[in-house]
Amino acid sequence: MPGHPPSPVWFLARCARLAVVAAAGTEVAWALKVRAHRLDPTATPAADSARMPTVFVYTRTVTVALFLLWFARSRRTAELLSPGAVRGSAARAVLARLIPGVSFRAPRGLLLDVQWASGPVGADQGRADLLVKVWWAAWAAHTGLNPTGPHPGDGTSLPPLVAA
Repeated sequence: MPGHPPSPVWFLARCARLAVVAAAGTEVAWALKVRAHRLDPTATPAADSARMPTVFVYTRTVTVALFLLWFARSRRTAELLSPGAVRGSAARAVLARLIPGVSFRAPRGLLLDVQWASGPVGADQGRADLLVKVWWAAWAAHTGLNPTGPHPGDGTSLPPLVAA
């Protein structure tokens, strides 16, 4: 809708941030339950750790949905602020997160486009670029350390669980 001011994205950003924290907390709780069960199967029933994947899937699904809504709205707002500065469409920005392989490389560039387009004209983009690179490195490390669940290796060593 041309002529309308961009809608604020701060509410979605805060909701997505809370959802990320909840998903991380669920993942840590799951890892700790699996670790406790593997260290002492008699003291910790398998049913306790068996419920955690379901809670994790629900939490992760809400997190992904909120993040994609925030990302699409941020992209649309950046396009309104700086027409032509953001590559592709909002649909492409969302699909780039969902397609395996593409989701590993494309969203970083799309996020940088949004950052550059929505920032002040002539501002130093170094800090923003650094934040995006740190975020992307953390996401890539999490993906590499944790391909199948929150319990790499035998699931009894706490440092790899915390790192994942």
